[in-house]
Amino acid sequence: MIEASSIEVVRLPLVTYVKNEQGVLIPGQHMERRAIVTLRTLRVWKGEQTEEYQILAGAPPESPLTPGLIVVDCQQHLEVGKRYLIFATDGYPEADPCAPTGELDKSDSVITALDRYLALRKRGGALAIPH
Repeated sequence: MIEASSIEVVRLPLVTYVKNEQGVLIPGQHMERRAIVTLRTLRVWKGEQTEEYQILAGAPPESPLTPGLIVVDCQQHLEVGKRYLIFATDGYPEADPCAPTGELDKSDSVITALDRYLALRKRGGALAIPH
C-alpha cells in the first residue's frame, strides 16, 4: 500500500517501429507526457520495504482540454494524496495497467488474497489454485 506524495510531469522520448513497403522496421520517435510519481510506502507484502518509491505513470490530462477532445490511454493515472495498491517489479518501475493496481479503498479482495498468500508463505505452504 502506498500514498502518492508528489507528481512531476515530464516529456520522454518514445521510440516506435513501423514496417515500410519492403517490410523493414523503421524507427520513429515522438515525445510522450508521463508522470514521475513519488510514493510513500504504507505496507509491503513481498520484497524489501523502502520508505519512498518513484514510478513512471500516466500524466494528468493537459488542462483545459480542447473542446471535443477525448483522452484515451492505457496508463495508470495516480493523484497526490490518494492511497493505492501497486504491484512493483524489479527493474524499471512503472505503474502497470495490466496488474491489479488501483485505489486502496477498492482493493479489498486483492488485499485479502495478498494477506492469505503471505500467511501461507510464512508457514512454508503452497497456494493451491482451484481448477
